[in-house]
Amino acid sequence: MKRIIPEPEFYHPNGDAEIVSDTSTPTPMTYQRPWTHENDVTIRLRRPLKPLPNTRILWQKSGRPLRVVPLELEVAQPLPEVCAAHGRPATGSSTVRTLFFDTDAHPRFHNRRSIQEFLKALMKSAWIAPVSTIVTGEWPICHRCARRARIYRYVVYGILAVMAANFAAFLTVSFAHIDWLKPWFGSAFCPGSILGFMIVVHLFDKSVDPVKFRPIYDERFAFVQAHPEFRRALQIDMPPGSTNPPR
Repeated sequence: MKRIIPEPEFYHPNGDAEIVSDTSTPTPMTYQRPWTHENDVTIRLRRPLKPLPNTRILWQKSGRPLRVVPLELEVAQPLPEVCAAHGRPATGSSTVRTLFFDTDAHPRFHNRRSIQEFLKALMKSAWIAPVSTIVTGEWPICHRCARRARIYRYVVYGILAVMAANFAAFLTVSFAHIDWLKPWFGSAFCPGSILGFMIVVHLFDKSVDPVKFRPIYDERFAFVQAHPEFRRALQIDMPPGSTNPPR
């Protein structure tokens, strides 16, 4: 009898949902300890006119349902030609797509793919925190950011090459019936490949993420960790009582 596999279900981001924000004030929520800092910059966000491309697979439903409205957002203001991470003059730009997750710590948290989160889900046989928000934008980067990204990518390629070579060696040893080598290559393949994959994901995220976001509390604004030079260029290096983003 043929087994019927149910069709996967997907969330529909934005949809007809109202703006997720505190409409009692036009200013962004600030200093939401411990996840934001008073020196963070505030960037305006908006819902894109069209759905973001190549995101459907990220919205597939799992055994851990979302507790918040799924959102796709984009940067809604021009950014200065200054690197947000290092404060250096920008030598180029990078299209950044940042994922936020519905975690136990926060429903729109900026980091799910830490080794601790993965191991916790693995040990408890629980579902990994699902994507709750996607933010995209064109961010200025300096030569240091570009060089660091290349180094991370080279390390990722090296780890993947080692994992592939180890898998090929394990298959060779198994088919050749070299029993005394099987435990060595088997141990390197598992759990070695699991740890290697976790490191690959972590390094890949760092290679494509030149800016560090904080959790999102209000879909109109994003808090971003930034160098003082970037803050000055953005003209929002204001005292704590003045948190309006530039118009």
